[in-house]
Amino acid sequence: MEVFVQFTPTLDGTLNELQGHSWKRESGDTFENLTLSPSILRLNNCRWHGFITNGEVITV
Repeated sequence: MEVFVQFTPTLDGTLNELQGHSWKRESGDTFENLTLSPSILRLNNCRWHGFITNGEVITV
């Protein structure tokens, strides 16, 4: 399963004006140590709910 999650600022530090749902990069400078907030809730298809914390994908 692949899920696209928009977040700001991007890993290169660019601030995005994102349309729709977006998440805040709390910490991390690579995908391996990325932390986003708030939790991610997918209502379509897979109906997944969880967090990305310190590069780890955690299902709730």
